[in-house]
Amino acid sequence: MSYGEATLYWFKVNPLYFENSMTQREDYNKQQTANKL
Repeated sequence: MSYGEATLYWFKVNPLYFENSMTQREDYNKQQTANKL
């Protein structure tokens, strides 16, 4: 199984986890921006 195939498999198995981490990252970025203001 190649790295690309493993990644595709991972996204199929963990789409919710992926969405959660993207949301958390956005929240974190917003927090950092707010801290600078």
